[in-house]
Formats: sequence, C-alpha cells, structure tokens
Amino acid sequence: MLDSEKVATQRMDWIAAYDWASRLAQREPRNASLVLSEGTALHNVAWGLKRADQHFTARTSLDRLALDLRAMALMDSAARLAQSPEVWASARTWQAQLYEIMGLPTDALDIYYDTGQRVPSNAKLRVRGRYVLSLLENPVAAETAPAPVAPRR
Repeated sequence: MLDSEKVATQRMDWIAAYDWASRLAQREPRNASLVLSEGTALHNVAWGLKRADQHFTARTSLDRLALDLRAMALMDSAARLAQSPEVWASARTWQAQLYEIMGLPTDALDIYYDTGQRVPSNAKLRVRGRYVLSLLENPVAAETAPAPVAPRR
C-alpha cells in the first residue's frame, strides 16, 4: 500500500494518494508518520490540480478550506502521536505552512517559534520563521515580494 501511495503522489494523482494514505492510517491509527501523510495528502487534494482539465479538485474555496481544516486536524493528531522530535517538528511545520496559506501568518510564526525552541537543530524552521517575520515587518520589501512574472508573447 505504501508503494501505491508513493506512485500516486509521483503521478500527482492526489485523490488516489489520499485514498492510499487514508487506508494506511486506518490500519495503524497511532502511527504519527502515517497520520501526517494522510493530512498532507488531503492538503494536496485541496490544492492540487487535475491533470486532464487543470481544474482544482476542490470545487470552491469553501471546499478547499474544509479540506485544509481536516488536514490541519490530522496534522495536529500526528504531532500529538509523534514519538520522535523530528516527526513532531514535521507535523508542526506542516501546520504552520497551512496557517500561512490560510492567511494567518502570526499563527504560523507562533508555531515556527515554538517548534524551533523544542527542536533547535531544525534550520528550516528558523529560515521560514524569519521569512514570515520579515513579511510582517515590511510586506512590500523586495525579499518578501513575489517574483515578477515574465510577459507572455
């Protein structure tokens, strides 16, 4: 089953990847890594594009929000089930990234700070936390602005 989930993820078939991740998590509901995989797969369903017609798999922004809230709950569960600091930090980092996507940068910053205090060896948390902080301090600064889009020809 794990191989099937990986193949579906590589194909960017988010619904199949979520189906496999969900089955794996149901088999081992106390396995934090599997619960986190289910949450990230569900997030991919919310934001992933169908390959054929390039429409989001979620029909509306409310559908995406509902899926992301469920994904956040799964990530929170994974953090609570985590037996190692690395799995806990990974689950918390995913939660922070979802907060960023939802437009809640101070909540994301709070998680980055808390996680960085408990797992100081994770350099990604410091970098991401500094980025969010710089975005809050000056949202129009060059390092926080999106890259310019090349004109279409």
